[in-house]
Amino acid sequence: MKKILSMLCGAAAALSMGVICAAAEDITLEAKGAEETADGISYVITSDDLIAAQITSDTEFTVSYTADADPGVCPIKLLVSYWSDDGEHGGVGSPVTAELIPETYEDGKATIAYSELMKAIGQGEFDPIFEMAVAANGASVKCTGVSATNAKSREDLVAKDILSPFSVDVSEAKEVTNWGQSISARTEFFDASRMTTKSRVLVYFTADDEYENCPVELIMQSWEFPDTPEASEDGKVWAKAQAADYGDGWALFNYTDLIETYGTADFNQVSAINVGDTNQCSIICTGLYITNCKAIGTHKSNEETDESSEDASSEEPAVTTTTTTAAPETTTTAAAPESVAEEKSSTGTNIVLIIIGVVAGVGIAVAALFIILGRKSKETYDVKTGKFIKK
Repeated sequence: MKKILSMLCGAAAALSMGVICAAAEDITLEAKGAEETADGISYVITSDDLIAAQITSDTEFTVSYTADADPGVCPIKLLVSYWSDDGEHGGVGSPVTAELIPETYEDGKATIAYSELMKAIGQGEFDPIFEMAVAANGASVKCTGVSATNAKSREDLVAKDILSPFSVDVSEAKEVTNWGQSISARTEFFDASRMTTKSRVLVYFTADDEYENCPVELIMQSWEFPDTPEASEDGKVWAKAQAADYGDGWALFNYTDLIETYGTADFNQVSAINVGDTNQCSIICTGLYITNCKAIGTHKSNEETDESSEDASSEEPAVTTTTTTAAPETTTTAAAPESVAEEKSSTGTNIVLIIIGVVAGVGIAVAALFIILGRKSKETYDVKTGKFIKK
């Protein structure tokens, strides 16, 4: 009985430690690339750095900065961009931005309370937030760092099926015509495998002339030998999807249409998502949003190459993540052995069994973590039947 209890205790301890590790993180952003500004944005916190849904009531969210003056209020403000369910754009909603001036600040540090974020977006769930930016507020400032203690892990968000919108950086978008591509969002910018059956893609654009039909298209591209009938012999896919709805300066693309044109619901080998023109007029992409995305993608390339429609490059922000783990308390009660030799033998055996139990527990925890990381949406789209089916 003692042996069984020892193994169970070891497994339980290891598994509980793994659960705690996945539940709390301290996230530190070094704010590399931050700019000094008196009237603009100093630093952008994207969902690649920190997903707002990771913030809890126990999280201490702090922005560090330098300022050349004291305007009498906090010299920095937070621009919180989130998805509004306002029924616009074919019912998918719209991206909106709220302004938040921190109430607590001192010596180059501003702390944003959980309640302040709730008030800024008008709700208690942070899932709709896809971006936060540190901007100047009455002084010349520069963001020097961002930290969030006791935050949820991304694995925890995946385990609880928490979905958030994603905003692709389109600052490098170019004006194109004659079937050109205005922006190419490669895997390092957005992992298409993060999309779910609830995802939809909203494209904002400007056009230099009137148009009879939607002047933009979405192109699912791969050069990684994906398992799809649309792939060529050299492992490439160039699949064009037409907008499901569009209006003045916007176009909406359905997830099912992307699957139909790409030939499979498996987006693990999608190399890039491109916004192109349909040869009606010159266009430039001014916004690219994907709704209801998982926190972690599962992109896995079958064969890496350097080919793409655009030579995109970026300097990824330095992100340091540490795990907060509570040390488990252990209390052992043992009956006194009849002899020293018996005590040594019993102790040695129990230690070995506890070690075996701990190793087994770690294995269970690791297996559970891989299951969490490998989870996809509970439903998938069957190309043959044109319906969503349970996995």
